[in-house]
Amino acid sequence: MKKLENPVRSTGNTEISYEDIYNAEYSGKRDVEFFKSRLLKNNSKRVLEVGCGTGRIFDGLLRANPTINYIGVDYSEAAIDHFRQSHLNTETICGVFPDCMPEGFRGSFDAVLFTFNGLSYIPDG
Repeated sequence: MKKLENPVRSTGNTEISYEDIYNAEYSGKRDVEFFKSRLLKNNSKRVLEVGCGTGRIFDGLLRANPTINYIGVDYSEAAIDHFRQSHLNTETICGVFPDCMPEGFRGSFDAVLFTFNGLSYIPDG
């Protein structure tokens, strides 16, 4: 059996990774182009993405603007681990937003993206 990095579950002789799931579910979707076009149109240089997952949206943003200043946040440790393997020099934070932000975190962003239903994971109150 071939071992995949960051498997999310094993089914007999097959392991399924986050990348496999994202590629199957989201290939051909237009959300990457939507976010990329909006950020380019607004000349966004510093971006916070809440619900960054494995970095699918970031990959598109990076191709459009290799110097983008980006922070990705996601509550899934497996997704963040996969993101970090692909993008070693990109800042990521694992936890539930906004509680996961480091104490004293101050920052302003040109854009804050709530992708992959990211708003539904923010706690009430």
